[in-house]
Amino acid sequence: MKAVYRDLTSPDKTTEAYIRLKSAVTSYRSFPGAFFNIRSLADRMKLSPTPIREALIRLVHEEAIGFVPGRGYYVKPLDLDDLRADYELTFLLLRFAIEKSVKRFNPEHLPPIPQPDDRLEEAGLADGCALYIEAFYEEVALLAGNPRLAQAIRQFNDRTRPLQLFALRSIPRPGDRLLDFTQLAAVLASGGRKQAIRMLKLRCQEMTAELPDLVKSLHSRAQHVRMPLEDLV
Repeated sequence: MKAVYRDLTSPDKTTEAYIRLKSAVTSYRSFPGAFFNIRSLADRMKLSPTPIREALIRLVHEEAIGFVPGRGYYVKPLDLDDLRADYELTFLLLRFAIEKSVKRFNPEHLPPIPQPDDRLEEAGLADGCALYIEAFYEEVALLAGNPRLAQAIRQFNDRTRPLQLFALRSIPRPGDRLLDFTQLAAVLASGGRKQAIRMLKLRCQEMTAELPDLVKSLHSRAQHVRMPLEDLV
């Protein structure tokens, strides 16, 4: 029995539960306010309740889900004010990284620019654009040589990835948006720090302006789909 218990509560099991639950939560397909049934999730995921509970606690600490004493863990609705604050803070961090940079920006460290063609569907193009944008943010963060700053940007990418993907998949030509970032990369590579900061600020303002419609669309989709959490893991 001890061996079985140790396997079920191992870090690998908790990590597996965390990854699957986080993916389910950030798909924004489950109705906001829905509570997690730990026993049902454990049965569906073929895990014991312990790693499920540990994963949920971790998600609460990351503010990805909510917790009500006496009732349990629940799906948080997207908070528009929190998202605005997240984007504004990220711009300040990236501006700081550019102003305090200790090395030159190297666009060769970024992934290849996705090119639309007959073999690549629109969803695949949007995913490629999102990957490039995330890599751009992280590469900018590394300019200051501050590992905590770089970690904060990676966490921002992690939190906003589903929103970014939804935004890119909702527009007809996601490559047009990527053009802003390829131009930013070229400006930074040439040493134009002030111009890059102005361009970055504009991009942040454009994204925050889109947030109300994005949040409304995602909540509307969740209300219509109302997919049980157990079906998303």
